[in-house]
Amino acid sequence: MFTQLSPSMRLSEFFDAFIIPNYLLATRAAPRNIDQYRETLKLWAELTGDPPLESIRQGTASAFVQGLTYRIFRGKQIGPNTIRKHCTALQKMLDLAGQRTRTTRIAAGLLSGELIYLERPPRQRKMVRDDFTLAEISSILNACHFAPQTTSLYRIPADVWWQTLYLFLMNTGMRIGSAMLADWEMFDPANPGWLDIPADCFKGRRQGGYFYVNTHARAALTRLREFVPKKLRGKSLFPWSNWPKSQFWLQSCRRQILNASDIPPRRRFGFHGCRKFLGTWLAPQNGLLASIVLGHKGQNTTRESYVNPKVVEEFLEKVPQPIYSTHAPWDTNYPPPGRIELDEDLGRLICANLDIGAGI
Repeated sequence: MFTQLSPSMRLSEFFDAFIIPNYLLATRAAPRNIDQYRETLKLWAELTGDPPLESIRQGTASAFVQGLTYRIFRGKQIGPNTIRKHCTALQKMLDLAGQRTRTTRIAAGLLSGELIYLERPPRQRKMVRDDFTLAEISSILNACHFAPQTTSLYRIPADVWWQTLYLFLMNTGMRIGSAMLADWEMFDPANPGWLDIPADCFKGRRQGGYFYVNTHARAALTRLREFVPKKLRGKSLFPWSNWPKSQFWLQSCRRQILNASDIPPRRRFGFHGCRKFLGTWLAPQNGLLASIVLGHKGQNTTRESYVNPKVVEEFLEKVPQPIYSTHAPWDTNYPPPGRIELDEDLGRLICANLDIGAGI
């Protein structure tokens, strides 16, 4: 049902009526990004009362920023980067409710003529301390045997699914959102081992990426695929029902695994710890390749036109691998810890038997 826009609307109402359909959905924003806007709106209502758009002034926005600086979350004041994040989101919403400008062409023109600007705190640079070590990844892989056997996995053994996911993330450096949306058809048949990920699967959704999946990660994927129901083979690399709406359940399962590991609580990082593990390992050896593998902006011309992909392949094949067991400790056939190994010939043979082709 169409909602008539009016200056008497509150920002929360304007968000649902105008910002979601005309900006967020139009720019293919990820569900998580929409949730982050809603978090900002919740704080806005708490700190300002969510006044009508026609009543919002510079002082209202300044009071919001000031309120954030004194807000207590989990026993301490929220950090400047979090304040900056909420200020950025609110600034965009107010710009869309205000007058059209050269940079905001779809604004609704519901605010007064006063230009409202939020003074954001400077970005606080953090030293990278949330990268997993190889020993910690080994601990996580062994703790995967305690992963909950949820219906989201389509009866795939939980330990196999989670071990494969972690091995894939640490060897490719891919973000969890992109990995969960990747499927088998994205493997480039002309370049074995390379995944061509479209923009829809990427953070920001503006451009895609090209990822090399080394033999260790491909071996894990091959093992996982043996347990995937036939009707799902050839589709998602990591079948998980109702994704991305079920991402919070995925994170809950991840925390259960980390709690079962012997990693100290302060070191139980999210999936990004795998990406940072790879970046930390690559950077001292070749900074340019670290940028290429992680898909960061900058050096695009060098990346796309002057670096042979074979260089990337050679480096990623050297990524150190964790020691772990593919069988649970209570398994009567419990083998000694080891790695899943897959040489090129064997890998192609297994892939052929599974009808997934030699292209991976």
